[in-house]
Amino acid sequence: MAAQIEIIAEAAEGYGGDYAKESALIDAAAAAGVDAIKFHVIHTEEFCTDDYEHVEQVRALEIPDERWIAAGARAHAHGLLMLFDVFGPRGLRIAAAAAADGVKIHASDALNHRFVAQVAAAGFGRVYLATGGLTVAELRPLVELLSGQDVTLVHGIQSYPTAHEDNCLARLALFAGLFANAALGFADHTGSDDPARMWLSAAAVGAGATTIEKHLTLVVAARDPDHQSALNADDLKVFATNMRHAAAAMGVAPRGEDELGMPQAEREYRSRSRRQLVAVSDLAGGTTLALDHLAFKRVHPVPGVLTDPRDAIGRRLRADLRRDEPLTTEALA
Repeated sequence: MAAQIEIIAEAAEGYGGDYAKESALIDAAAAAGVDAIKFHVIHTEEFCTDDYEHVEQVRALEIPDERWIAAGARAHAHGLLMLFDVFGPRGLRIAAAAAADGVKIHASDALNHRFVAQVAAAGFGRVYLATGGLTVAELRPLVELLSGQDVTLVHGIQSYPTAHEDNCLARLALFAGLFANAALGFADHTGSDDPARMWLSAAAVGAGATTIEKHLTLVVAARDPDHQSALNADDLKVFATNMRHAAAAMGVAPRGEDELGMPQAEREYRSRSRRQLVAVSDLAGGTTLALDHLAFKRVHPVPGVLTDPRDAIGRRLRADLRRDEPLTTEALA
């Protein structure tokens, strides 16, 4: 069974307060074949002060609650999960009204334990927790506050865009060991003109991520927020296919040394690639076999031919065995 992967189209603030654009982003995400779309629900009074340098940009993102509800219905009609980054109680209420399938806590709320507790109490079940810029000491209490929720730790930073070496994907293994009950995710902010934008997230899948978040824009050249690391809908469709192939290639985790979870193709390879046991020289019936009597060679397939010397050594031959004749279970007394 292939590993499951969830791909989130990160619309973030790309709607720019425009409901028509928001709807177009939802339609584009659906056309790309991703699993979910996610928006930032931001309100000035709970996000920033009036003297914040980007306050007017924040204020421009505000749209009426009923439009978020309609957007949620549109996403669900497409079969998409509707997710929200929330930054305060009002955002939580809107997420609930829009029947959100989950919410994300931004890393900027790492020390806002009161709000994280409110998210936990809201009962969405599915909570994504951004880890960029957080220490393990800061993460621990957040994960504890969210106990009982389906938590995904989403690693990644936005540094306009993020350089390859700044992704620190090896950190996912650390999180897997420290937070065994949490799933792992990766927010990919590779530059929109970097060829790695289409494959770098596959390395995160290999490191254990089961959720991949990728920015979506309607037109890369439009220079929307986060356009530096966004894909258009056509590229997102290719990206999603790449990540599903990467997840399928991961397979399932082995349960132990003797149970590797081999797929049927590997079992068939194992069977056809093994050389079989043959007589190293003519052997008389009644011979008690030793390792020196046997050789490994490819032979024409015959039923019951042996490949493991342990099944033959110390056992007697029923009848004569000619040189290079395959040793089968029937040949042994």
